[in-house]
Amino acid sequence: MRKTYKLENLDCANCAAKMENSIKSLDGVKDCTLSFMTRKLTLEAEDDKFDDILKKSIQICRKIEPDCRVIVKEDSITGKQKKMLLRIIISAVLLAAAALSPVEGIVRLAVFLVPYAVIGWDVLWKAVRNICHGQVFDENFLMALATIGAFATGEYPEATAVMLFYQTGELFQSYAVGKSRKSIAGLMDIRPDYANIEKDGRLVQTDPEEISVGDII
Repeated sequence: MRKTYKLENLDCANCAAKMENSIKSLDGVKDCTLSFMTRKLTLEAEDDKFDDILKKSIQICRKIEPDCRVIVKEDSITGKQKKMLLRIIISAVLLAAAALSPVEGIVRLAVFLVPYAVIGWDVLWKAVRNICHGQVFDENFLMALATIGAFATGEYPEATAVMLFYQTGELFQSYAVGKSRKSIAGLMDIRPDYANIEKDGRLVQTDPEEISVGDII
């Protein structure tokens, strides 16, 4: 059995290579190809072991890169973007309501913490998790530091707005990158997988890796 799956949140080429090698070493796997460019995992394995191998492959991908997710159903690819858009809208509405609220003191802080938590909880979690793994100075840490610092100085609207704009930018970037990957994948799908070589007056289909200097294509 041979099937192809898409991967979400695969941002490390070295991790992709490790995933491919680890999956290939599983018992029952006939072949495995993981393309970092197209974010596609092609898995070929024995029919009776395929489901079990797929589960182990998913676990390997998550272990090597925790945010990575193997998409078994194509429809779920845009699910993360839809959820983020909903969070942005909810947070924007709550931020506007908080800004118009007449409350002061600790209550004002609590009012602004609600939209901040809605839009920024995952950034804070990634920052803490990466620090535990020795990756301190990344964008999640910087965003957490900037917004928490703004809260500490009493700039509650600015802290929430900065996180909201950051997540909005991440959504646009995710959408643009997704369209680019689809375009690249489309181009790779229409490329020929063989070359026509002239041998003894006739054309022979040959694997490109087997072509030698001097061959007539």
